[in-house]
Amino acid sequence: MQGVIDKFKRVGMGVLALAVLCWGPPVPAARAEPPLRSLSEFETRVHNSPEVLAALAALDESLGRLDLAQAEGGWRVFGGAGAGQFREQSDIETMRTYERVDLRAGLKYPLFGSRHRAAESILKMQALSEEKAYEQSLVGRDSLLSLRLHYINYWAAQEKRHLAELFLRDEAPMDQVLSQRTTAGHLLEGDRREYLSVYALVRRHLAQSQALQQRALGVLTLMTGEPVPPFQALFPEMARPCLDRDALIKTVQASHPLLLQRQQAVAEQRQLAELAQKSQVNGQLALYSNLSSETDAPEPGYGVGVDFSFDFPLRSRQAGSARRQAAQAALEQSRRQLEIAQAQLSMDARQSLDDYRTAEKNYAFAVQRLAAAREQLREKLLRSAYLPGDGLEQAQQSRLNEYQAAVDLVEAWVQRLQAQARLLHLAPAEAWAAAQTTAAPPGCTVYVWHSAELLARFAQPTTLLADLRRRRVKRLLLSFDAGQIEALAGPEYRHRWAGFLAYLKQQGMQVELLLGEPLWILDAHRPRLLALIRDLSDLPFAAIHLDLEPDQLPVHAEGREDLGPALLATVRAVKSESPLPLGLSVHPRYLDPRRPDGGWGPRLAAMGVKEVVLMIYVADPRRAAGIAGPILRALPGLQFSVAQSLEPVLSAAESHAGLECDQLAARLTALRSLLPEANFKGIVLQSWKAYEGLCP
Repeated sequence: MQGVIDKFKRVGMGVLALAVLCWGPPVPAARAEPPLRSLSEFETRVHNSPEVLAALAALDESLGRLDLAQAEGGWRVFGGAGAGQFREQSDIETMRTYERVDLRAGLKYPLFGSRHRAAESILKMQALSEEKAYEQSLVGRDSLLSLRLHYINYWAAQEKRHLAELFLRDEAPMDQVLSQRTTAGHLLEGDRREYLSVYALVRRHLAQSQALQQRALGVLTLMTGEPVPPFQALFPEMARPCLDRDALIKTVQASHPLLLQRQQAVAEQRQLAELAQKSQVNGQLALYSNLSSETDAPEPGYGVGVDFSFDFPLRSRQAGSARRQAAQAALEQSRRQLEIAQAQLSMDARQSLDDYRTAEKNYAFAVQRLAAAREQLREKLLRSAYLPGDGLEQAQQSRLNEYQAAVDLVEAWVQRLQAQARLLHLAPAEAWAAAQTTAAPPGCTVYVWHSAELLARFAQPTTLLADLRRRRVKRLLLSFDAGQIEALAGPEYRHRWAGFLAYLKQQGMQVELLLGEPLWILDAHRPRLLALIRDLSDLPFAAIHLDLEPDQLPVHAEGREDLGPALLATVRAVKSESPLPLGLSVHPRYLDPRRPDGGWGPRLAAMGVKEVVLMIYVADPRRAAGIAGPILRALPGLQFSVAQSLEPVLSAAESHAGLECDQLAARLTALRSLLPEANFKGIVLQSWKAYEGLCP
């Protein structure tokens, strides 16, 4: 009996491990089959969908018709031929019978109203072509949205299937335990069947998830124009949407294809209304030449001429008034359609943003609910191991609650991802990111040495993100201590970090792996650094940043050994080990171009180091800029940041500790203004914990 209970506990904790969804985007388990496929891979093929191809064909047709209308306008060539037998009186007494062949050719050009009607025809075909172009853009957006929504559904069904399969693993041992308790008289048969019915419920969920995956596969096949066999979906990564209401509406109004189409239609109807004011008289000018030959004439005859003709309706004033009235009505209709589209899309933008924020709240609630269910399950499992009676049945109910909470969390992710996809459908990232970057105040980077505290706060992700953004933090240099590195060997802790990093990436926050043990400079300890980089390579860091200060090693600080070559060798080894961009924090004296060896700058640039952070712990902005400026100007091929200290252990000349938040902002703004060089990337603060205390 105890062995069965132990097995039950192991299976229950397995579900618990799988339910790390509560800590962020789930990381799918590695499988040999089926293959892994990302959302971006499908997005590159959406142009092959039938809807997009049909819209492209319609655009090609309208462009062909426009070319035809333009080619047929203006001057036209005309010609003709005729032959006949004629009898006519040549004089008073003689009749002449003869045959004549006539050839005629020339050019004709429309005048007055005829020319305006031709211009109307070309303008209408041009309007149709532009309308088809905007329709193609709309169809492309709609197809991309449909593809994203069904990929999200596929991923969610996959995660629910994993949860269901893991829950069902202990059905047989649980049936055995409950049967034994029923036989012993400790459990009624109806209760036994009730406890086991949860497995039927989970099997129903499993069947629903499989059916949803099959439907999603069918839509993905249609959207990409190629067969899509079953695959292992990665977490649906999408660009960060615009979350500022005013900026979102402004972007939609300025770039949405439907509004651009309506605006173009208003402009074209205005031109048509202007043409309708023109003359109602149709006219034509023809220049021609003719050649004729008669059977009894010694030589052919010829001639050239000009022909002018016109016509107009008998009730031309009434016709002109009706034409102008129709054109003005069409213009008014197009204006109203533009207003309707603007109002509708603005309302859609507000609603989509509200849906996204609601989904964020729902996600936060689901996180808390799953955390509570996990704790209850842990308690019930402990009780079931040591207390007789109904402890096992209560643990089974807690397992079901935890399973339902995990499924609800997947649903919360789906709502959030789908709301994100709809925001991007209204305002793609490329439509607003450039303007937002221009308008936003400059952000900063922070060293995060106590990263476990940051992870603990991820239980409230929206609050954490708001704290970072309120302090204008755009990048985190994140370090693990020895205990965390050891804990990362466990799947649960590793999955929590993977989810945390993926969430920050999704929200537009750049996180780099900070490695700061100076012993790694030495040849004997360097393999440990490289092994650690390999071990952490699956975590979604944006870059690697080395903070390896030689002065912290006695052999260098006491002048017994120059560790510059060893540090450069370490940088070279890390570049060879990882494809991620590499940054380095270093004292500015090592980059001084006046050094006898020319400084490390040219060698770091040659190694492909992406960024060098100059550790200038000088609080006076002018003095700090005076140290950094010559280095930046001497090495224009390297990107530089300047590190500033907020540590209270340093003096007031070295650290900004003790300032008010506004005073700190003023100093950092002054420092930025004193470093106008193009290769100045920004300011790095030492450290996040101190910054949070200084700017609460």
